[in-house]
Order: sequence, then C-alpha cells, then structure tokens
Amino acid sequence: MPVLNFTLQDIIGTLLGFSLFPLVLIFPGYIFGWAFDLFEFRARLLPARFAISLLLSVAICPIFYYLVASLFSLNVALIVTGLIAAVFVALLVYEKPTLPQDAQWRIFFWVSLGWVIFAIFCLVDLQWGHQELYFSVVSFDHTTRVSIIDAMTRTGVPPVNPSYYPGHDVKLTFLYFFWYILGSIIDIAGGRLVDARTALFASIIWCGIALMALIAFYLRMRDGRAAGQIWRRALIGIASLSISGLDVIPAIAIMLVGHGAIGDLEHWNEQIAAWVGSLLWVPHHVASLIAGIVGMMLAHSARAQVRSRQFIVLAFSGMAFASALGLSVWVTLAFVLAWGIWMVCLYFQKDQRALLLPMLFAGVVALLLAGPFLLGLLSGSGGGDGAFPVTFDVRSFRLADAFLTNSSFLWRSFIRLIFLPLNYFLELGFFFLVAFIWLKSNKDNLRNHPYYFAEVLLLGVSFFIGTFTRSTLIVNNDLGWRAWLPPSRSAEGVGDPEPG
Repeated sequence: MPVLNFTLQDIIGTLLGFSLFPLVLIFPGYIFGWAFDLFEFRARLLPARFAISLLLSVAICPIFYYLVASLFSLNVALIVTGLIAAVFVALLVYEKPTLPQDAQWRIFFWVSLGWVIFAIFCLVDLQWGHQELYFSVVSFDHTTRVSIIDAMTRTGVPPVNPSYYPGHDVKLTFLYFFWYILGSIIDIAGGRLVDARTALFASIIWCGIALMALIAFYLRMRDGRAAGQIWRRALIGIASLSISGLDVIPAIAIMLVGHGAIGDLEHWNEQIAAWVGSLLWVPHHVASLIAGIVGMMLAHSARAQVRSRQFIVLAFSGMAFASALGLSVWVTLAFVLAWGIWMVCLYFQKDQRALLLPMLFAGVVALLLAGPFLLGLLSGSGGGDGAFPVTFDVRSFRLADAFLTNSSFLWRSFIRLIFLPLNYFLELGFFFLVAFIWLKSNKDNLRNHPYYFAEVLLLGVSFFIGTFTRSTLIVNNDLGWRAWLPPSRSAEGVGDPEPG
C-alpha cells in the first residue's frame, strides 16, 4: 500500500481551496460593484474589475455571510453563494468583456503567482522520506484557527467553542471570527479534498493578493496619475511588502549578550510585524485593514456624488466597517477613532459639512449590521481577570526594559519615552525614513488633499494607540501590534517621495 505524501496532499487541497475562493472573494464583489457602479465599476477594464471585486468582497462578504449564516444557516449561505455564482456568469455572458493585452497586467499575474508559490511553501507541512514531517512555525497559531473553521462547518455560526469538552456546548462569541466564516464555506464546498486547514491556507494566499490589489487601486484613486506612472508606483509599493524593519540588529545583540537565540525576529520586542509575517500569521487582521481602507475609499468617492448617491455609497462604506470589526476589533479601533476625528475636522471646514450626515449614516449602518456580533462580543467572557480590555502604557522597548525590572511605573514610562525614536526606527526601519521624507515633501498638501489628510489622521491615531495603550485580554499586546497596520499600509504608497 503506497504511503500518503502529506506535502502533496496539503498542496492539492490548498490549490483546490484557492480555486474555490472566488465564490466568496470575487463573484459577490463583482455583482455589487456592477449593480451599484461602485468606484465607476462599469467603466473599468476586466482586470481592474476583478481587482475591485476582490477588494469589495473582502470589505462586504464577511458581514454579509455572517448575517446570512447566523440568521439562517451555512446551508442557506451555500445556496446564496451558488446564486451569486450564477449571476456572475450571466453578467460575463451578457457583457462579453475582453482581456487587455497590456504588459502591466501580466506582470501583476506573475507577481501573484510568485506569492502563491511562496505562501504554499511557507504554510504546508514538509514530508522528508517516509518518517520525517516538518511543521511550519505558523501552525503554532493556526491550530486554533483551523479548529474554529472546523467547528463552524460542523455547528454553524457562531460556532460551538471547540476548546470546551464534549457535552458542554458553549457558543464562541468573544472572538472576531468573520474571516473563518469564508473558510468554512470553502471547506464545505471543497468536500473531502478541502479541509479546514487547507481552506485557511487558501484564504491567506487570497488575502495577500487582495493586499497587492489594494496598493495598486489605492494609488490610482489617491493620485489619479497616468496609467504608466501608477503601475510603476504600484510595483514599487508591492515590492516594498517584502521589506521589514531592522529587527535583525537587536535580535543579534540579544543573542550576543547571552539571552539565547530569537526564534522569530518579530518577538524580540513589542512588534510591528513585517507584511509577510502578518499575512502568514494573522490574515484576519490584514483583511480588516483592507476592509477599513475600502470603507474610507468609498467615503472619499462619495464626495462628488449627489446626495442620494452619497447615501448608497456610504451604506457600503458602513458594511465595510462592520466587516472590519468582525475581522479585527483592534484594527477597526484605529479606523473608528480616525473616522470620528475626520468628522470633527469636516465640521470646521464649512465647505465640507454636507458630508457629515452621510458619514454619520455610514457609522449607523455599521453599528446596525454589526449589532448582533457586538452583543455576543460584550456578553462573552474572553479571559483575563475582568479588567477593562485596554489600558494606558508606554510602548515597551525590550533592550531598555531588561534594566527596569524593579522600576516604578513612572520611571519605566519615562525611560521608554526616551528610547521611543530608536524603538520605532528599529521596528519600522526603511518606512520610518521614507515616511519622514514624504511628510517633509508634501507638508503643503496635507490639508488640501483628501487622501493625504486621511492618511495623516490614521498615522496620528495609530501612533497614539500603538504608543500609549495596550490590550489586557492576553499577555501579548494585540492592540499595540495591530494598531500600526493602517499607517504601515499607507507607507507602501509613499515609496516615490516626489510631491503629490
């Protein structure tokens, strides 16, 4: 009897799951984009439509499928998915769009293919011979996420907590689990060839492609330059996803002074994770970032619309923020604070006050749609000692904290503040310098350019949250780690330091 090759099994299951994910990450966004002409969808070329469809799906589908699956069932969600696929095919047959022959699209295809191959290699188990099997380090966190996807497939949404022993079913509510709903649908659709684990792997790959699409489309919406310039800047932004901070320097220093080897460069300090690490370890946080950025882009696109059209577009913006909340509470917190400050600033800009009511409408839509999830979140018990989930604390710096073990809170905070520039320089590295150059070059445009203004707001809010607060639910400071995702994403768009 032949011995099953686990590596080959993982690759086949992941590729099949990847091929099925357009059911929930392309087709719905295409239909919504076409039906409501979001981002001028109908005037776009087919590759651009697919990119927008992916972004809209990431922004809309988590809350959409949460409501369908929780109010009805996953079986109903599967039926809806089938109907969406049929409508998508009918639209393609009706319009008969043609693929452009531009070299830029082919470059994006090959870059995406390279990411697919790299991600699969990083995620699957590697079998060596018939006796040795090597697990990926990301399985340390993925074990829990796979169990949640499997629990959803078996018990519905919200799932029965897989960490409780049999016979004592407890619904899992104190967790942002929207990303796993999409994986569960693909798990079911894939039958025996796709399981919860390979569905999660496939979702990670699609999240990476969505992040690349976000960079390209965001730059197009933000700067509106000629196609050649946008493609050049988009490729620079996508390439910069491979750049990390200067974590290797303190990691080596810690090893030299005798504290042992650092198994993961991100864990020498209060991390600001590299993009590759965030995608492989925590795709739901990156998906929340994408949903939040799409929500803000929809709000920007509503500026020049008539009033009735503004409410339609901002209703989808509200859906995006509702999805973002269920994907990552911590990432969404930065967007919510920035959104509130943005509204206050618009109030003092008299020519922009007309946008306040539609923006408030978007917030109400988000609250109403995410209401059932929020109620479950607030009624659950998520560990800790019952303390408030967020507390004030200056961002830690391990190289200094090693000498502050018995120090008072005030003294420790003072020393951390002194080392804060060095702390951020080591964590952000290249982006720290590029952002400084860009801010200096564009200081005269910050208030007048709507996208630049929103980016500076996100940067300020994320800096405050990531520097002066921390989450208390678990030992890891998830809030401090994830609050830096929005401004880090903005840094991908400033690789070209010329003025806007």
